[in-house]
Formats: sequence, structure tokens, C-alpha cells
Amino acid sequence: MKTKLLSALLTVALLALVGCAAISGPTPEAAKLRLKVEVNMDADGEVALKFGAHNVGPADFPGDEDFVGKWELINEAGDLRASGTLTIMGFVEAGETTFPVKWEGELVPGAYTLTWGAPGYGLTVVRFTVVEHNGRLSIGEQTTQTFDDYELPATPDEGEKVYPLAIGPGEWLEYEIVSASNFQLLPNVAVQPGDRVRFEVVGSGTSKKMGLDMTTAVSFETPLCDVYLNGEKVGEQVGEEGTIAINVVYPVEEAFWRDYQAVEDNWNQTTAAQGLPYHGEIRFESDVVVIEFGYTESAVVQVQGKNGPVNVPIERGVIQATVDRETGVVLEQTRDAGGSQASYHIVLVDSSIIGARLP
Repeated sequence: MKTKLLSALLTVALLALVGCAAISGPTPEAAKLRLKVEVNMDADGEVALKFGAHNVGPADFPGDEDFVGKWELINEAGDLRASGTLTIMGFVEAGETTFPVKWEGELVPGAYTLTWGAPGYGLTVVRFTVVEHNGRLSIGEQTTQTFDDYELPATPDEGEKVYPLAIGPGEWLEYEIVSASNFQLLPNVAVQPGDRVRFEVVGSGTSKKMGLDMTTAVSFETPLCDVYLNGEKVGEQVGEEGTIAINVVYPVEEAFWRDYQAVEDNWNQTTAAQGLPYHGEIRFESDVVVIEFGYTESAVVQVQGKNGPVNVPIERGVIQATVDRETGVVLEQTRDAGGSQASYHIVLVDSSIIGARLP
């Protein structure tokens, strides 16, 4: 849900990704490889990611059948948007670069952090933004950091709890756009005040909200929806992989909200240690739940860029969502942001769900 810049993610998330436990050092062959990532935007407005390695030489790299590489794409909210693994690294000629893993997909405008690492080969972290200008998407700023050490994140238990939704296929929700500035509901789908947006639930997927320690997390079911703007269909089965800028339904179990608060607590603690003005909380108010999070004022984080330190600005941006406690339906949501970030205010005006209380 957090839809704009949380630049501190690049700095503080590394606390979890750069291993503290002892791991085996690089082999002589591995020491010749440097993990590489490329981020581009194709002609169709889809983000194209490539993962691989560059052999700095002087000898050829013979390959490694025990290679275990993992990549993750995380948005500024800590939501895991895509991930993958590579379990073998093939032959790489001296001086050459290979990209055995590729991913393409639509991402809404915002800030993202990409990690690509393998034990014994190090870690590469790329922070980038997707920006919209004159109706076209492009890749904005990019910063890259590399680290010599990396350990694989702990694998979740097979029985990991995924909190279910209280609604299912056939239900629908309709919202009015009260205000909007620099806001795209979907990639290349801008909205303006007075527009009506209808979400028709056709299925479900799963989402994971991550803490900045990359360990604290809460997994939950999310709706897949056909989306209509003023009666015209603008998206099908939308809801995962960064293809929607807002979430309209949450689980209703109190345990879910406690776990969600634990994730926000991790964000609060980690950003506070960095001196960053972030605040996130979950509040129970009568028959609704209020979610509020974001950077309460602008700040600057310094990260190591390719040619030295780079100052990365964090613009103010706070989201507040009012959720019906009984049904999990978002009744109202606002995003108050500064600079060029998206701001909006949406209100539920109609619904098929009995019990969803209109604000």
C-alpha cells in the first residue's frame, strides 16, 4: 500500500541482507565474478530486470553447480513484489558478462529496491524509481551498492500463516476520487476528481508485508480484481506484482492486525535508529481500523553510489486508510505527500458487501 518514496529502505534493509553470521568465503573462481543487475524500461512500458555476473578475469570462470543466487524486488512499503532464484552459474569467459535470469512486468510509479546475492559471491543492491511524464513511464534515479558478504535469508516455514480475506469472487466495491495529484491508479491510468473506480473481485493472490530487518513479516490474501474507470474496463485480474497503487480489502482477524503492527514497529525502530522521520501505527477505533504510516517530513539519506556518496532525498508522504473492522473493506483512504509524489483521497460510495459501512 505504501505507494511512494521510502528511500531509507536501501540503507536500513541491508542490516538484514548483509550477513552477520559466519559464511564460507569465496572460492578462487568465485572471487573473479561480480554480480550484476540491469534495470530498464521497454517500449511497452514494462520494467525489464536482468540478473547475472561479470567475470573480471584474468581467467575464464568454469561454472559453479553449487551456486545459489536469490533476487528480490521490494517496493517502498516493504511489500515483496517479485523474487526468484538461480541454482547454477554457467561458464563465463574472462572479461564477459552473462545475464541468465530475466524478469519483465508492470510497476506503478514509485521507489523500489532490488537485491541480487549469492553466498560466496556477495550482494548487489539497486535502488531505482519508476516515474511518469506526459503519460509515459520511464526509469528515474538509480543507485547501486555492492557488498562482499551475503547469506541467504531464512526460508519461511511451509506452515506459514496466510491470513484470509472475508470476501471473495463476485463481490464489488466502487470508490469516488475526491482529489488526486500525480496519481496513477494503474500504470498509464491516471485519475482525476469525480472519477468512479469499481473493483470487481475475480480471484485472490497473496501478499507479504516486510519489516526492514527482512525477517519480520505478515502474509495475507489479497483480492484480484477487474478494474473499471467510469464504467470502462482498464485492468483485469489486477492486484499483485506492483500492478495496483492501492489495496481495497484486508483480512479481519485481530491477529493479522497485531502482526501488521509488528512490521510497522520494526520500521519505526529501524528508521528511528537512522534518525529518519518515519511513523507507522494501527489503531482500533470503534468499528473501524485506522492504518497510518509514512515519512512525516522530508529528509536526506546518504548512500554509496558508483562514483562516491550520493544524497537521496526522502519526500514527505503519509497514508491513512480507514478499514471496516467486520468486512476488511477500505472505506476511505488518503495520501498526503510533498514534491512530485502522488497524493489522493478516495471514498467508498457503493458496494455489494452487506455490512461494509460507508463513511
